[in-house]
Amino acid sequence: MARKTKNRKAALVLAAAFLLAAVAFVWRIIFPKRNEGDETSMLDDLQNTLTIYNPFMSAKKTAEAIIKKWEGLYLKAYQDSAGIWTIGWGTIKYKNGASVKKGDVITKDQAQAEFEYEFNQKYDFVVSRSKVKLTDSQTAALVSFAYNVGTGALLESTLWKRIQAGESAKAVADEFLKWNKVTINGAKVAIAGLTNRRTDERALFLV
Repeated sequence: MARKTKNRKAALVLAAAFLLAAVAFVWRIIFPKRNEGDETSMLDDLQNTLTIYNPFMSAKKTAEAIIKKWEGLYLKAYQDSAGIWTIGWGTIKYKNGASVKKGDVITKDQAQAEFEYEFNQKYDFVVSRSKVKLTDSQTAALVSFAYNVGTGALLESTLWKRIQAGESAKAVADEFLKWNKVTINGAKVAIAGLTNRRTDERALFLV
């Protein structure tokens, strides 16, 4: 039964891929970019979403897909919702330890190199620190969470502690949703983008 379910999911993924390819050209014309400075289109978002739920993807590839979906690619530095200068796929500090600053510009290859450096750190952290066995989708969701909020915040979160205590995925999944706020002028403010990202991570965690 499990094998039939997996094959059914795979068939749906392939069917969706063919449909997506059929409308790709028109979609890029209608929706070229999501935001000023963002190098990814709404079509890229759809492709990433499809990839995230591909049952044949590894945890690492799935984590990369969901992170890139929500970070978007920016080749010019911009301030995120918390006012932090950011570039590439969510990079706020370069490999050399320097912080991203106003006016910084990078190439896509440089953005990928910076992404891989931080991504591998976060992935290795989740895999090495978990005392309980995680599924690929759970690992990917937690890596995305750690990439966004930091490994320190993950380690201290109730989400992580409940997972490590052996609670079921269904029991702890709503903990993701609590991390949708940033501090603006000293007050915690819910951000739509973070709310949507946490919802996506929660859904992936439950796959």
